[in-house]
Amino acid sequence: YRDYLDRALEWGHKAIAFTDHDGVYAFPDIYKYARGKAIKPIYGVELNFVDETDFKIVFNEKPLDLRRAEFVVFDIETTDLSVKRGKIIEISALKLVGMTVADRFTTFVNPEEKLTDFTTSLTSITDDDLKSAPKIEEVLPQFIDFIGDAILVAHNASFDLKHLNENMRTLKLEKTFPAIDTLNMAKYHYPALKRHNLKAVSKYFKVELTRHHRAENDSEATAEIFLKMLQDRLKKVTHLDQLNKEIDLNEAHKHVYAK
Repeated sequence: YRDYLDRALEWGHKAIAFTDHDGVYAFPDIYKYARGKAIKPIYGVELNFVDETDFKIVFNEKPLDLRRAEFVVFDIETTDLSVKRGKIIEISALKLVGMTVADRFTTFVNPEEKLTDFTTSLTSITDDDLKSAPKIEEVLPQFIDFIGDAILVAHNASFDLKHLNENMRTLKLEKTFPAIDTLNMAKYHYPALKRHNLKAVSKYFKVELTRHHRAENDSEATAEIFLKMLQDRLKKVTHLDQLNKEIDLNEAHKHVYAK
């Protein structure tokens, strides 16, 4: 954005428009950089339409017994929100067996490109951290082996799954995983929450979250949150495919989409 602002100023423009996709993450930085300069940023955003009939807590559901299942709680960090442009730079996961941590998987991933200042500022990951890290074609098969037949769990799972699936497609690794989204669990089952990001949900469940936007720390917090949520759900359901059957779309509209 700096180059665009500087060039627009050089050409004598009085304003320049920026459009973000599915977020407004760059706008504060643009505002700070343009402040005091003789040019006005015009802010726009492109958002995906949400299908209210498609609200899910579980993706790729199967009739698996939640009391006996293994779970892999994971988080990834990427260079971009877009699955087409974004490269995975960190994967971290905890395997839960019998409701306790049985194994861990954590690695940086070399994206083979320089990180932007925004990515480094958000994640604290630097180019030096990644220069000797393995590439995605080495990491992903290892991660898939680590998952095995477990149920995946993530906060805002659709984001992590899209990046995971896109990289699997590129590497011709064909496998699908059942997955639970703790973000949607928080939205639907805990209406007292006004915000549902990981920081807000961690605070609600009294879970410590340090170094937010690092996969290792975020997966740790998500695992603790998930275990607390799971204990709540096991009072009413026993199998994975029942989690979506609990959803009343009228309630989802009232408590989720109205916020």
